[in-house]
Amino acid sequence: MTVDAPPHSRWMLQESVDQLAASHAVAAAAVATLARSAVGYGAAIPQPALGPRLAGRRGGPRTAWLGVTALCTALFLAWLSARLVRHLAFAPVTVAVLPGVLLAVALAVTAAHTASPGERASASGPVVLPWALFAVAVAGSVAWIALALSVTAGVAPWTALACGAALACGVAAGMLALARPVRPALVVVPRARPVPRRLRAQRRRAERRLRKHARQWNQAAQQYGVALAGASPAAGALARLLADDANLSLDGVEPYDILILTALHRYRPVPLAERLEDAVRRIEGGVPDQEPAE
Repeated sequence: MTVDAPPHSRWMLQESVDQLAASHAVAAAAVATLARSAVGYGAAIPQPALGPRLAGRRGGPRTAWLGVTALCTALFLAWLSARLVRHLAFAPVTVAVLPGVLLAVALAVTAAHTASPGERASASGPVVLPWALFAVAVAGSVAWIALALSVTAGVAPWTALACGAALACGVAAGMLALARPVRPALVVVPRARPVPRRLRAQRRRAERRLRKHARQWNQAAQQYGVALAGASPAAGALARLLADDANLSLDGVEPYDILILTALHRYRPVPLAERLEDAVRRIEGGVPDQEPAE
């Protein structure tokens, strides 16, 4: 309870509490603005250019050679497929070339997947599966080339099979060599982006208004502490507030003291300081993006 306080002390305390509410609103608005800007800034992660994304870990020249090899293989198999299908039955050219194109695509895709180890488990299943799919694609290409040579050109079956195996295995070996990464995958840490001037200005404004609010809160708490008796329940509650104890106990406190203590508890600068620190860490890249709490 207040003891031996001047008649005007309660009016002064009420006035300081009103100023405290205004300064808290201003500081909270500045911190909320910075937090929203930090979320937008953190979400705008710079993406690599189109060239590096297409090249991956193989490099530009090897990626280009892999594409040329796949294109030439697709044209060759499409030509053989068109001759074979149109020799056996009448079909449009677009339909006749489709099996050869699909075989070339399957060969290129399985070769690229097999040559890029990635992060595979140590179990035999995940490691064997890419090689099994690649072997199926190679076997299909060999069979298709041998069938086309034997049917359309009249080549002996074993000679056609040998030619098909040589062509398909040579193309497959070249695709595996071109699809293999140039070097092991490295963890690339992107360089820190310069913080925009707008964010720096918002941070300075939020810090300045938070410091002003903290000064006013300390002055109001000091004025209230002067008007209290040292052993009163209100003095103990004020001491806990000064020690940043969020659990405010008002047992045995008089109504007027409850109003002042509730206001001091509501307008504490510590929660605002924590939100400001979270926004600053998000801008500097230390915290994943998340929406600021209202």
